[in-house]
Amino acid sequence: MPPTIPYFNIKFVVAGGMNCYSTISDYGGSRIVERGFMWKTDQEADYQNGKVAFDNGLNYFETTIYGLSPGTTYYVKGYAINSEGTGYSVEKEITTSGIGTFTDSRDGKTYKWVEIGDQTWMAENLAYLPYISPYTSDTGIFVYNYKGTSAETAKNQKEFKTYGCLYSWEISLQVCPDGWRLPGDEEWQELERYIGMTSNQIFQNREYENIYQSNYLKSADWPGNSNNVTLFSALPGGYHFYEHNPYTNLTTYFNELGTSANFWSSTTTEFDDSPYMLKLNGYGITRFTTEKDFGFSVRCVKNQSAP
Repeated sequence: MPPTIPYFNIKFVVAGGMNCYSTISDYGGSRIVERGFMWKTDQEADYQNGKVAFDNGLNYFETTIYGLSPGTTYYVKGYAINSEGTGYSVEKEITTSGIGTFTDSRDGKTYKWVEIGDQTWMAENLAYLPYISPYTSDTGIFVYNYKGTSAETAKNQKEFKTYGCLYSWEISLQVCPDGWRLPGDEEWQELERYIGMTSNQIFQNREYENIYQSNYLKSADWPGNSNNVTLFSALPGGYHFYEHNPYTNLTTYFNELGTSANFWSSTTTEFDDSPYMLKLNGYGITRFTTEKDFGFSVRCVKNQSAP
């Protein structure tokens, strides 16, 4: 007798994929040799795509399917195989989230956007550069590694074209295009929860507990095992801040290119008015409060229309 799968659900659906989970209620008298999920785009066609899932030893199995097309309807179901045959769950119909572009009227630059849950996020870092600040300044707009005085020259830098600009906090509040805004801490938390992070993971800053979720947000070009299932496409653009190492006697203003992405939020603490920020690195996602004169990347979130 094939296995019985009475329960199947979707934890989240994003532009590039979905997270599926299911349970087996009856092994059918034989050991399970494989379990997973299969999907297709044509309801009348046979299933031709499938992915083996991991299980927790308690008849529960789960996986994230990625590499799907945005704004596309899929038909999905769970399966489990024993020596007697294959058991299936009910089939579910889902539609992946949408993507698109918009143009910033201030400088004509076109940006990608992506829907994640009920939010619409820029899918690349803001690169609005009306002026360039001295790289030794505490506040302003910076381009990683650029130490000159010309905004036009800075725009030709590889770092600008790849990672956009780094903004001090006060400036970050002012630079999002019309119809978009700097996200607050609650909006970052909404994003984190949608991709499966628990409150414990969000508030205790334990990167190693959310490495899988951080991979959902990282660009496929990020070093490591990122899958970018959300198409948020974060890149490790580093940060700007004066740092002096007394042991080496070296002073740096640009740090962590290739290892971390750092994003501002508009929210500050009641205790000391320090702004919250979100950091992605090789260990996961962390949420900090920090000084306002750091230079971080900006991801704008779209203003929601009134109901």
